Amino acid sequence: MSEVILVRTHYFDEILEGFCSRLQAESGRQVVALVDESKGTVAVPDAFGKVTLDFEKLTERGIYIPRDAAWRCGDYCYYAARLARPEATAFWLVEADVRFRMDHLSEFFDTFPGPDEVDFIVAGYHKSTSKWWWYGAMHAFSEQVYGCMYPLTRLSARAIDHLMTRRAEHSVVFQERLSKGEAGLSWPNDESFTATTLSCDGFICRDINGFGRTFHSKKTFRVGRPVSLRELETQPNDGQIHHPVVSGQSFLRKMKYSFSSLLKKEVPAEEIRGIFNTRLFLLVALETDPVTALKFHEDCEAALARSVS
Repeated sequence: MSEVILVRTHYFDEILEGFCSRLQAESGRQVVALVDESKGTVAVPDAFGKVTLDFEKLTERGIYIPRDAAWRCGDYCYYAARLARPEATAFWLVEADVRFRMDHLSEFFDTFPGPDEVDFIVAGYHKSTSKWWWYGAMHAFSEQVYGCMYPLTRLSARAIDHLMTRRAEHSVVFQERLSKGEAGLSWPNDESFTATTLSCDGFICRDINGFGRTFHSKKTFRVGRPVSLRELETQPNDGQIHHPVVSGQSFLRKMKYSFSSLLKKEVPAEEIRGIFNTRLFLLVALETDPVTALKFHEDCEAALARSVS
């Protein structure tokens, strides 16, 4: 079995290098950085492979490229890797802000059967309803919509080939609708497209938790407010996958975004203060410095005061 682990990123620093080194050493699989270089070249150490997310090659294959494709369409990473590494039988796609809290990563990667038995392994696999944000975009192509979470996934080579073909087919239909000026069009994201297409087209799809062990929960694996990497590393291993886990200025940026999102949703000020409490600002200080944390606290209080005035 020839599985490759793709680490999806737009940067490569010492922290990510350490993460990739552990992945490669303990998983028994080659690690390849799947790099978005739209904002500049990213140097990757020779110890790892590198595949660039080349949208021109995907365009040549008839695949529509939205402006936010690097964020919206994680399945495009699989296509780039498949074209660059055709000998691989399956690929894992791991986002740079995923962390495994296990004594040895073989605990995770050796749990699953090969790609000849399961085509798609993912967290949060489910039948979707119209309440989901991405339901409408995919419902334009399929009566039944499925969803999942894309930070950690595995796809078989045959599933990737099928998805690439279907994306090209959908691209023709979507661009025809665009040319006619249809309103409200949205290109399906990776989660809705991958889960729906494979489920409806007869491929075997299973949740990561469906193999006799629970690797994730809503508490450990989610979207939204980040987890401090430095704090997580001080805690004992819990056998879980954690997401999103970030450090330094990235932690601060995501906290600022989370705060702004709560304000836009008009969440009551006291409820926001309950979330952005003393412990949270101490984590900001841990990831940055005390002065930065104090400034962030003052900015938050000023914004809350304006929101109730």
